[in-house]
Amino acid sequence: MQGDAPFVRPPSADRHQRSRPCVPLPLALCTPLADSLSWARRGACAPTGQGERSARRLGGGACPRPAGDRERADTTDMGAILVSRDPYRAQTKKPSSALALPGLEHLHERNRSEANMASVALDAAAPSRHHLRHWEQVCVYLDSQPFRAVRFPFPTEPLMSSRLLRRMQRFKLVRHNHTDCTYRLSPRWRAILKRLWDGVPDETVPDDDTPRDEVPFIVDANADTIYVSLLAPDVEDDEELDKLRLLPVHLNDLCQHLKEKAQEEDKAVPTPWSLFGCELMMYKAGVGTKGNGKGVSWSYLFRNDYVMLLLRKAPLGRLIGSVRLSAKLLWQFGPQVALDGVRQMIREMWSDAQAFYALTFRLSQLHLAVDVANFAPSPADLDRVLTHSKVKAVHVPSFDDEGADFPSVGSLEEYLDDVPDDWDGLPLDFFLDQDEIADLADADDDDEEEEEDLGDEQHADDEGATVYLYGKRASGFTFSPGSPLSAAWYNKELEERTSGKVWMREIHQAGGWQLHMPLFRVELRFMRPIMREMQNTLGKEAGAWLDDPWQAIQHYHDFWAYGVGLPPEHDLAPDVTHRGWMRLTLPQLNDKTRGRWPTDPVWHIIQRADFGMYTPPQALSRSKLIVHDAVAIDAEIYGLLRLRSVLHGRHEETTLTLSQELRAFANEMEDWDEVKNRDYTEEVREKARSLGRGVPLMPSGLLPAKRPYQRKRNLGDV
Repeated sequence: MQGDAPFVRPPSADRHQRSRPCVPLPLALCTPLADSLSWARRGACAPTGQGERSARRLGGGACPRPAGDRERADTTDMGAILVSRDPYRAQTKKPSSALALPGLEHLHERNRSEANMASVALDAAAPSRHHLRHWEQVCVYLDSQPFRAVRFPFPTEPLMSSRLLRRMQRFKLVRHNHTDCTYRLSPRWRAILKRLWDGVPDETVPDDDTPRDEVPFIVDANADTIYVSLLAPDVEDDEELDKLRLLPVHLNDLCQHLKEKAQEEDKAVPTPWSLFGCELMMYKAGVGTKGNGKGVSWSYLFRNDYVMLLLRKAPLGRLIGSVRLSAKLLWQFGPQVALDGVRQMIREMWSDAQAFYALTFRLSQLHLAVDVANFAPSPADLDRVLTHSKVKAVHVPSFDDEGADFPSVGSLEEYLDDVPDDWDGLPLDFFLDQDEIADLADADDDDEEEEEDLGDEQHADDEGATVYLYGKRASGFTFSPGSPLSAAWYNKELEERTSGKVWMREIHQAGGWQLHMPLFRVELRFMRPIMREMQNTLGKEAGAWLDDPWQAIQHYHDFWAYGVGLPPEHDLAPDVTHRGWMRLTLPQLNDKTRGRWPTDPVWHIIQRADFGMYTPPQALSRSKLIVHDAVAIDAEIYGLLRLRSVLHGRHEETTLTLSQELRAFANEMEDWDEVKNRDYTEEVREKARSLGRGVPLMPSGLLPAKRPYQRKRNLGDV
């Protein structure tokens, strides 16, 4: 089949004919859609002029419409549903499809496959009894699986597929769990299956078509901040190797000398080391832990415009240092070159090959950022955001921020400047540039004047308030701030003006952004606990890249896909693979279940953010490592039984034994199960499933047995 030929499946009144193979339709006869990610119905069109060939000879195809036509085509009996998965962003090289139809040029510009796909929406007809018998086998199988769940690839006995499970999901027999990419059987499956067998009618299927006229595109995508921990070797009771756990003696002496010099001069002093020509500065004081128990006591603090480095004289556990790679370093040099430069600088500081190679560089925190032009979400859009975040915040800029050069953005800035617990408690001037420190000093001198000028009354809007949000332009949204996985959407152009990051303008303009375009950043932050849970699922060996900051570069798109979901063309099993930690949806008025709402086409563009990898992202999942100790559980039960004996007044008996207490407990629990109508066997099976353990198959006996087939006799048979 030609690469530029979309698939068209003609609909039919007979549902049994919907499995016919797709008919290729030449791309030159397809109508371009301005919204390439939404559904649009294409109908057969009669020719409007002489010399124009009819498209009806293609079996109900479509004829071309003018390029740029954003309206939905009329639906006819021979219509089809066209799904185009092409992003909007422009590129210099035109795809081959643009030669066939120039109107598709703006739709095909970053799509490597250069192909459109079409399919027909299937109505959820009531299943036959033949289907229900097969569904019963599937339900019995799922009932015996850990968590009552199954995931792709599916087993062949009983036979099941994503289409079958989607159909069962339509009748609420199963549901799709987006966190671990599985289909899970409903605990009420017996009652649902019985109602279907008795002929309960089905509901209508909601229409997922919601047009959208915005044309956003990805300006740039990169790692915005990286934290790397320096770990000393894990050696014990070995005097020869124990010295490798400490900061090298010559480095410690030099750092101590520079620190004393900085204290004498009461300012940061230059050091012999540099990164990409930028001199590394030693700050005058280390820092201890804060009173809340967070933070690490650091002996030496280094910084320049590209990097921040913290060192300890002796390791805390294995932690002997921590490095923060700034956004300026990562955007200007790229993650690979930036990490190589930092490693070379630390090697020069150690100047001891054996001690340096004993260090382990472990990824501690990763911030991924994607800048999207022509994308400006409002507070009202929060109702369309589906996320696992429990905390959401909206930040509205003040009028002063709109025209100021370096004012504060408020609580959003606090989120953007948030640091890991290891860095908690560092002095403020360590994070500020010299110009910002000077601005703070000038502001302190003018405090009294400002208080006299401001008076007692201040309008809420002048302070960047978070109230009266309706109709205002939001400066940013934060999701689960401070959590191991968090996100932020914020006005990048405003943030650059308020923070002074003017060097980003050239990067944006190189990506096609212009000053008149709105520019919002979507940022995800992955901290160490999230990476550890992902590694629990992948395994220590397969998930080694979650520890190595260099190997992690090849998996930035995997991190991104976990946060925002897989794009449609890379989601080989759409209803099995999770749809991301957060996504923007299109509300459906006739469907109150938000999880079934379709993804906004703009979010598909964000899902396609390119981090330099040319392989499809993999669907990551995470799980907490829970270990149950049977000995500890027995000890806990023994203690609870002693407490139970006292509460029931048996401590006054002189001949009480453990067996007597156990029998009394068992009798009461059996009576309780009878009152609650519970089966202990089923309770144990359910607990085993919840712990991820399979249980033996147990026939349901729900539906009547199938009668044996008897051949009908002809009248002439004797």
